[in-house]
Amino acid sequence: MKETINYSEKLRNKSIPAILFAAIAFFLIVWYAIPWQIGDMFAEHSPPSDVGAGQIASFALRLAPDDPQTNSFAGFAALADFDNFDPRIAVNFFENAARLAPFDYRYWSNLGRAYEKAERFDDAERAFKRAISLAPEYSNPRWHYGNFLLRRGRDDEAIEQLRKAAQYDSIYREQAFAIAWNYFGEDTDKVDQFAANNPDAYATLARFYASRGHGQDALRIWNRIAETDKPRFNWIGSAIAQLLYEKGQYRTALEFVRQTSENRSLRPDSITNGGFESRITDERFPKFEWFIARSNSSVETYIDSRVAHTGSRSARLTFKNFSLPTLDQLWQVVAISSAGKYRLTFWAKNENLRGGSLPLVEVATADGKQTIAASKAFQTGSGGWEKFVVEFNAGEDTQGVIIRIGREPCAADCALVGTIWFDDFELEKL
Repeated sequence: MKETINYSEKLRNKSIPAILFAAIAFFLIVWYAIPWQIGDMFAEHSPPSDVGAGQIASFALRLAPDDPQTNSFAGFAALADFDNFDPRIAVNFFENAARLAPFDYRYWSNLGRAYEKAERFDDAERAFKRAISLAPEYSNPRWHYGNFLLRRGRDDEAIEQLRKAAQYDSIYREQAFAIAWNYFGEDTDKVDQFAANNPDAYATLARFYASRGHGQDALRIWNRIAETDKPRFNWIGSAIAQLLYEKGQYRTALEFVRQTSENRSLRPDSITNGGFESRITDERFPKFEWFIARSNSSVETYIDSRVAHTGSRSARLTFKNFSLPTLDQLWQVVAISSAGKYRLTFWAKNENLRGGSLPLVEVATADGKQTIAASKAFQTGSGGWEKFVVEFNAGEDTQGVIIRIGREPCAADCALVGTIWFDDFELEKL
């Protein structure tokens, strides 16, 4: 029994140093790791441009002097310190970060930027190339290297790097186009070179051109996309159509609508659904289709499937003491292919129509501000189907017109009652 007790005491005595050693090791690990984590946290979540970023960087470095993240943060804080700007201080921190994490491309890319600030251009180029060698398929190092080359006046090399950056990452794609657009004075031949030979890049560049009002360039780039690939980018094509439509570039907007919608029969110099046989869209601002306003209770506008000149449907407007001086109930924007003379024809009939200012059909500028031509006003009372003809001239700058229902200038009595049907709108270039 004594031997058993003695053996247990000996075993316990031998375990004390091991436990003590483990406790010390744990304490040292915690002592070292917690400050490192705190320093890293400050470096990761503190914006280097904030006031006091320099003090935060110093505190983070005291906690984690051998952390590349804290050194990199200190470098950026030094570059953002405009009151005491000295790029050599930033270079020192970025060199430490690259030394501590030699296989992380981010720190080499940051070092290259710092070297450029310090006008150590050869060192900067070596750092950028090192970053690219570590992450050849990443956009970030090529993006920074391409901008560096552009600032050094090495345009061809810069284009190649920025083109690859745009190829690998859509985030950089439009930024690369914007840089090229501004740097090369809106030279589309130069900007084209920044688009990688793939449909994603072409779709983005087409939208870029459209946003800057270059509709023909947008269409030219869009048509580089294979027909089999275009459906994937219909949402971009629709956005381009909207951009160009809002900018009054109706010819190219029409082509984008045609290519990205189900209505492949759209064409300039033509009224869509002139006989009202197809469904009228519910869009608030439809493009190159009829728009029907239903907000005024004193006039009802709808498609009548019981009355038609040809086919089976027509557009019907019923006035119930409508007294506003203008009508905005039924209209369509039509793209015009070129300057010249045009003829609009349509058919209409009326029933119990009376009022001091009668309806008519107008051709107006696409912004709706000016009437170009108008039909004769409809007769009071009731009558059968009658053909109306309106001829007008489109100027050199005319890309589109509005065909709309209007009314004569309103005198003292503007109240309008009765019903009119419209059908078979057609437009031809003479």
